[in-house]
Amino acid sequence: MLYYPENVTSARQTLGNLWPLLKPGLWHSTPAERYGAILNNGKINPDGDQGGNIYSGSFVLSINAVSLFDFEKAKEDDALGTLNSKWSSHLKRTDTRVNVWIGLNRNRLPGRLILADEGAKLACGIGLWYPRVEACHVGPIPTYAFTTILAVSTADPRQFEPLVRGTEGLPRLRELTEKWPDPVSDTVRTLWAGRDRNARREQQVGVRQ
Repeated sequence: MLYYPENVTSARQTLGNLWPLLKPGLWHSTPAERYGAILNNGKINPDGDQGGNIYSGSFVLSINAVSLFDFEKAKEDDALGTLNSKWSSHLKRTDTRVNVWIGLNRNRLPGRLILADEGAKLACGIGLWYPRVEACHVGPIPTYAFTTILAVSTADPRQFEPLVRGTEGLPRLRELTEKWPDPVSDTVRTLWAGRDRNARREQQVGVRQ
């Protein structure tokens, strides 16, 4: 067991009514700002449609795969119990106000689907892998495999809204991105800005020397 029983209780409180929607499915999560690129490309690319490496050190990147969460096949306590220690960064991000969770139809996936147990064995000694809940799909995932689309607040995952599939859902997603709270407080952002300014000053001093 990778967690304590109280982790399960805490995760239920964190997720609220979102968990019953996530539990029966296979999902890919992406920041709202990249969802439009996915729709434009007609697929989820292994690089996350960022044009670069966003899964640095991960096993899925090493095999040109798309990282997924398979909550349907995972034991419920395993999925919830490992939330805070393993996959909470996909819910409570600091780089976006809204995370988009894309539900997938397994029967429409064109490539190889590697499930949690197999992935854990293959990833051993090669790269990072979330135990019990992570799966991956080798190669891109076409948009015709999409089912449910959920916009989820990164400040509070209990605040979420289903979106219309396709580009028709983008206007509402933009509204939510402006409307929902920033996951990072103004105080923290001020501290970050000060840290960055100091780092730039030190860099400039180093160049002069």
